[in-house]
Amino acid sequence: MKIKPVLGILLAATVFTVPGCAGQSHVEASYAEHYDTVAELKTHSSLIVEVTAKDMSHIHREGGPAQGKSVLLTDSVVTVNRVLYDPEHQVTDTAGKLTAPTVVVYQTGGGAGTNTEISDDPIFKKEEHLVLFLRNGSEPGHFVVVGGPNGRFKTSNGKVEPFNSVSAKFTGAVDSLASSLASTSTRPHRGCPPQEHRRRWAPRRVHLSSGPPMSRRCGLPPHRPVAATNRRARRSDRR
Repeated sequence: MKIKPVLGILLAATVFTVPGCAGQSHVEASYAEHYDTVAELKTHSSLIVEVTAKDMSHIHREGGPAQGKSVLLTDSVVTVNRVLYDPEHQVTDTAGKLTAPTVVVYQTGGGAGTNTEISDDPIFKKEEHLVLFLRNGSEPGHFVVVGGPNGRFKTSNGKVEPFNSVSAKFTGAVDSLASSLASTSTRPHRGCPPQEHRRRWAPRRVHLSSGPPMSRRCGLPPHRPVAATNRRARRSDRR
């Protein structure tokens, strides 16, 4: 069974019931990742978009036998209003034209009857306007928010604000955010490394949320850097 990649960024979670709210519970979670600035978030993102939440009705359980399928997940469908960063052209073509009007964002929580949510990263509300820093999920068109609530911002009347105190720090117009992101350099992420860098690129370990291994996507030897392969070949030639 495929485990949705959102599970890979949670270190621990504790469920508690909200006083006075029958049938509702929240989860305190700690995360494996934390980012303070939009520049850091961009470095770990494969897509940054301004969206409107549309459909949060697909709720299911995930987890292997050890977890007893106890983790509730919601596949939240969001409409893409504006693309701020898409280096792999996952929702735009090379001319920047939108090609995918909606994407799916994996979120922890949800469920009928008992509504379980991460306390500082609740399920999107219908028609909620957001800017999301996303990384690729386990399927095309599916994503997870980078750093949980770190990569989640609310928008209103063209202005961006942190979703809560855990979000990375940025307040300003969406246009200002777009300009800030455009001027921020970033290392290659999720895409294949530039041709001139492939000799020293060494993708040894893949995080649960990072999708297919870079070695398979980019035609690199699995589990060892290209440079190591070349060194072995040169040693063989000397013999």
